[in-house]
Amino acid sequence: MSFCRLCQQDRPLRDSHIIPRFVSKWLLESSPTGGLRDLATPNRRRQDTPTMPFLCSNCEQVFSRWEAPFAARLFLPLHRNEGSSFAYDSWGLKFAASIVWRVLVESLEHGPGRFTSEQSRSASVAAQAWRHFILGTARHPGRFEVHAIPLDTVSGNVGSDVSPFLNRYLLRAVDAEVVAGATEVLVYSKLCRILLVGHVVVESQPRWRASRLSVAQGALGRDRAYYLPYGLQQYMNQRAMRCAEALASQSANQKVKLRARLEAELPRLAGSEVFRAMRADVARSGSDAFAVTCDLSDSPAGIADKDTIEPHDAEPRAATERKMGQGKGTLNAG
Repeated sequence: MSFCRLCQQDRPLRDSHIIPRFVSKWLLESSPTGGLRDLATPNRRRQDTPTMPFLCSNCEQVFSRWEAPFAARLFLPLHRNEGSSFAYDSWGLKFAASIVWRVLVESLEHGPGRFTSEQSRSASVAAQAWRHFILGTARHPGRFEVHAIPLDTVSGNVGSDVSPFLNRYLLRAVDAEVVAGATEVLVYSKLCRILLVGHVVVESQPRWRASRLSVAQGALGRDRAYYLPYGLQQYMNQRAMRCAEALASQSANQKVKLRARLEAELPRLAGSEVFRAMRADVARSGSDAFAVTCDLSDSPAGIADKDTIEPHDAEPRAATERKMGQGKGTLNAG
């Protein structure tokens, strides 16, 4: 396909990021080991998230106008723990819509078999609604709302079936997929500690009110209660397990190299978000936090301390039957 997905003109295409470059850049800069791992190829260290021919140069520039303020005024301050509330104006929804639109269009092109015919029609309508909003030919996305939820660690009171890798997934993973169930379709875009959710088909939209991004201005705060359906919580738990399985499948040689990198950077590790996530997983899961990645060796000093971390405020709801795609996950794992 040679035409630009946004302007739909036949122009030379750039290698575009589905997940913006500033996300992987922050992961690398805040990592004790300076590397990323992709779920599909966990033995290979990466320095960026995948790209694909998707947008022309002009449309790449359109997106960059919103990516810069989102990174500087929301993403980076939140990940550096520089406050509890982060204001945005019109660039907030524009940026978020551009992300869920990219994920949905890519999914429609490469995985349409996951949808029923009715879901596919709804997804195509949502993609067009977000495209028109991004281009400025529509004032708002209509019923295809876009939501943002800040994430943090969870403590030991969230259930025995929770993945021992969950906190490392919540804090350090990048993930994007369309989640389709019997009655709902959501675009799931996780930028480390910021979860963007695009509504394609949703039954209980009013429950999501706290996380809905406004057209003109608003704030993303960690001091409010956000609705996160139980089915979506289950999906996130499954993705955490998938990340752990990918790391467990690494070769013995790669595990030795990763351990050596961590031991060489112990002072940096001790003050990092990687360390905080690992401590939270150990606090609620004990040695299972290491066993889940098939690492039963002695842990770096301090990781096993039993600190209690307050849970992210997410309201559980009745589970729904869902069919899950493979997803496109990247995590900071050395």
